[in-house]
Formats: sequence, structure tokens, C-alpha cells
Amino acid sequence: MSWQTLRPVPLAAARTELHGGAVLLASVADTFLERRDDDSQSNLGLSEGPRGFTTRDLGGAALALDGIAQTLRWRAGDEARSFPLAGRTMREGLDWVAECARESLGREVEIAVRHYDDMPPIDALSGGVFRDVDRVALAVFFDWYENAYALFDAYRTRAPELSELRIWPHHFDLGALLPVDPPRATIGLGLSPGDVHDPDPYLYCSPYPQPAAPAEGGEALPELDAGAWLRGSFTTAWLRAEVLEAAQDQPGMAERYLRGAVAACRQIVG
Repeated sequence: MSWQTLRPVPLAAARTELHGGAVLLASVADTFLERRDDDSQSNLGLSEGPRGFTTRDLGGAALALDGIAQTLRWRAGDEARSFPLAGRTMREGLDWVAECARESLGREVEIAVRHYDDMPPIDALSGGVFRDVDRVALAVFFDWYENAYALFDAYRTRAPELSELRIWPHHFDLGALLPVDPPRATIGLGLSPGDVHDPDPYLYCSPYPQPAAPAEGGEALPELDAGAWLRGSFTTAWLRAEVLEAAQDQPGMAERYLRGAVAACRQIVG
């Protein structure tokens, strides 16, 4: 997976609609799969063809969201079906999946919408419809996810203990854990597609346990090779979109950031 040059394109609408689609996939996974202690039954993989997200195996079937076409894709053996989401409700999408399960697997399911706390406003989660989104914005959105996946996956040569890279539907981030002294100390690596801290995407590297805040007598944090420290409700080394997009060598800056951020977080957790 080669690096895709990142461009400053407005991504809010793409993030909102794709986040709703990720919750739809997570709702299906919760219905089909046994609940795990870490809730990982509902997390998603990144698919390249077509670009989008996919559930874990659902017991002889898989459900994917084609992110560029904004279309659900069901596959069971040689059978493939599709359902465009734009203009349709979450309930319509889930009922279509239930119909696929009944006809393809002979399985009767009733799929409830998965509810998460502190979700951003998404019309499709409150009875509205999924909205059509500009294809350029959708493509750039997946450039961010695919670049981040390649960056973190390549880091496995240095840290083979890095956990599986997955997309977590609640915050919609691509993330993995790097154990340092488990379970006492870990480092969370990931990509946020934008949130309350920054509406644009950013890479993050977060130490756990978290260091004390300055107001609580916390010490100065180590210098970073690229990016900066975000300190507030949590502490993370982040590389913001405006910085990475402006770099002449984007993959070089991302790699330099990751090496330095992991080293700094290791220093913090000890």
C-alpha cells in the first residue's frame, strides 16, 4: 500500500456519513457475534477493494461498507448483494441485512442499533437518512486511513508485539496497542479522523498510565522529533493534518513522528 499524498480537503461530511455506516456494521456484528470483554467483536477491518470497512466473519458471511459508493455489500459464499445507503435510513439498512441473513444463511435475526455515549451528531443515528457525499472527500478520507494503516503496520518490524490494527466504531479511530509492560503500561497508536480536539484528522501516540497534568505537578514531557504534545483531558503526542499536509516529504515526516513519539511515550511510562 503506497503513500497517497494528503490534500487539505473538507472532510466533515464524509466523516459523519461514514461514521454512521461504521455504527451500522458494528450493530450487525454485535448481533451475529459473541460479545468479547474488550468489545472487539464489533471493531472493523480496512478493505482495499473496494475502499471501505468490513466486519469480522459473521459465520459464513461478511458485511462491508463500500466507502466511496456508500453502499453495503453482503457476501455469503459465491452470493453477493448490495444496498446503496444514500437516502436510506439506518433501520432500512439493518432490515436489508436481516433479509440477507434469512435468505443466504437461513438465520432469523433482529438487529438493534448499537448505541454509544458521547457520539457526534449523525442524522442516520437519530432517524434521518444517510446523505450522499462528494466522492473526492471520500477518497481523501480513505487516503488518511490507508496511509496510517501502512505506517503503523510497517512499524511492526520494530515492534512485532503491536496488536491488530482495527477501526473502533465508537470514536471511529484506527488504533492498536503497543504493550510496554503489560498490563501496567501500554502505548496507544492510532489515527483519529477528527473529533472535539481537532475537526481534521491527526495521528496520535498516547502513553498509559497517563502522566500527571502540569496543574497536578506533572513534569515536562520529552521533546518530539515531529508533532506536538496535546495536554488536556488526556495526553497524547499528535501530528495534525495541517502540519503533515504541508510537509514536502509526508511519509518521511510521519515515520519520523512515529519513531520519536513512541520513544517519548516509552520514556514516560518507564
